[in-house]
Amino acid sequence: MSQTASDSKSEPSVKVLKVISYTGRLLQSASITAAAKFVARLFATPLKHKMPKREYYMDKQSEQTTLFVAAISKTSLYIATGKAIKRYC
Repeated sequence: MSQTASDSKSEPSVKVLKVISYTGRLLQSASITAAAKFVARLFATPLKHKMPKREYYMDKQSEQTTLFVAAISKTSLYIATGKAIKRYC
């Protein structure tokens, strides 16, 4: 018999660190509101990762300009690569 996709064990796409899992369980047993705040902060903050090697050359060759917008009190990073201009807030 051939093995189908439902027969094989599927692995999760993102593995959760044991420290985060244990912290969430501890907070949930202590206080549900504290656990909710912990999870909200966990999902609100982006994950930090290293820049891939293939993007270092592009980053060095691009023209980057930082602009402060006083009306909204934010800084924007303008990246110009050739004729295309991308804006990152």
